[in-house]
Amino acid sequence: MVVCRHCGTANQPGKVKCSKCLRDLIDPGMIGKIACVNHANREATTSCNACGSRLCDRCAYLLSEISFCEGCAPEGAISHEHDEDYEAVPVVDVGSEDAPRASMGARALAFLIDSALTLAFAGVLAVLLATLSDGALYKSTYAYLSNVRQLTFWIFWLLIPAATLTYHTLTIGMSGQTVGKRVADIIVLEEDGTIITTQQALSRAFAQHFSLVFLGLGYLWALWDKNNETWHDKLSKTVTYRYQDTT
Repeated sequence: MVVCRHCGTANQPGKVKCSKCLRDLIDPGMIGKIACVNHANREATTSCNACGSRLCDRCAYLLSEISFCEGCAPEGAISHEHDEDYEAVPVVDVGSEDAPRASMGARALAFLIDSALTLAFAGVLAVLLATLSDGALYKSTYAYLSNVRQLTFWIFWLLIPAATLTYHTLTIGMSGQTVGKRVADIIVLEEDGTIITTQQALSRAFAQHFSLVFLGLGYLWALWDKNNETWHDKLSKTVTYRYQDTT
């Protein structure tokens, strides 16, 4: 397995990009060096005496000063103790007090773009369901919702929030950016500037609906909050930064 240096995801050997965050697995500083079989961002310092796998000092199991990989290590072999199998790399520099938080204008732009995508999906879904249920296209979405059978009506209104939830969870969980946020050049991250977990992305997606229910008050909260945070930022313990790739 190759552990991503950005988010810690274990990837299959030979992968070039992480399957979760889609960032490069190979550290530019490793170009021209032999990498550990398990850690693409660590230089191999030894190799397994049994299978020949290249190993960094954290992966080698030692027995009488002879190195083995975990799979080949005989009974009694000892590995180096370490706290983590990867080092999280911040996507933005949050070291200073005036860390680059996203502006309200950039967040509004991202919201409008993502909302437009949602409306486009809703329109396509409405036409598709109208065609499947009645065999004919209605002149408008309103007419469709007024005349379509009750079952189809509920399918429409259940799929829209489910699709929105899935869209925000997958995009934010994998890269920290929806299509709208990528265009607006902002990104959702941990407070320390690293990629958030999928669980956080899911809770944030649910919290966004909560922010919208009260006439959008949860979104507008960022206008007077000292940290420019919305309700869903606070509930999911995430921060929206201006994008600044430091990797």
